[in-house]
Amino acid sequence: MQDVFYKAYLYFEVCPYSNIKSWLFTVAKNCYIDYIRKNKKNILKESKYFDEIHSEKDIEKEIINKNEVKDTYKVLEKLSVKQRKAIILCDFKELSYKESAIIMNINLNYFKVLLFRARKAVRENMKGSKKSER
Repeated sequence: MQDVFYKAYLYFEVCPYSNIKSWLFTVAKNCYIDYIRKNKKNILKESKYFDEIHSEKDIEKEIINKNEVKDTYKVLEKLSVKQRKAIILCDFKELSYKESAIIMNINLNYFKVLLFRARKAVRENMKGSKKSER
């Protein structure tokens, strides 16, 4: 802040008298850019940065999660298009039953039945895929 007024004082003769306010903002912006450039190498990382460094356990969990996501997509592909849409809208997009039924252009009660059957099919397919892995 002090640098802005110091530089403005030094170069006040060059200032266009019709736009003093905009000239002062330009000086402030340029001082800020100079400050960032000078201190770019000295910026310290926040503590969150070091917390996010992954350990081997985190990497293992990440791989397991990716495999679970792949399995879920495989199970969803086995469902009918309407059942898949119902699951995605309600469980993944977290829309209400009513909102999902309106989007799918179907009756609310029909949506509830469709979602129930889709979830049941997903549970059965997930159990079947886990048994086949063993």
